[in-house]
Amino acid sequence: MMDYSAVAKRYTIFTVSIILLFLLVALLFPNSPLFLGIAFGASFSLLNLINTYLQVKRIGEAMDGMKKPGLFIFGTLTRIIAAVAAVAVAMRFPEYLQIEGVLIGLTVTYVIILLEPMFHMKRLNQ
Repeated sequence: MMDYSAVAKRYTIFTVSIILLFLLVALLFPNSPLFLGIAFGASFSLLNLINTYLQVKRIGEAMDGMKKPGLFIFGTLTRIIAAVAAVAVAMRFPEYLQIEGVLIGLTVTYVIILLEPMFHMKRLNQ
């Protein structure tokens, strides 16, 4: 079975690095609402990643018989609510957060999940 905790940790480090990078860029450039929006959206994307990891961990433990499956698992609904909350905050404070940046930021972990395995292709082929 795959070690999901190591993968989730790696994705978390990448996402936090991107958040810090865009916060630094926001300090340096005058169009900071866009970069602050990306960092803000990426923060919610990180929360969604952690939520997904916990859900996968819970399901894995239930499949291994280590734990009984719960009646209710916060999954897709929680991630949708988090994304809507991020957009709502951006719409409430447009002078600080640009909505386009928040939408871009919300996709950060998904882009990392899609691109990161490409860097391990050589290792997998050996």
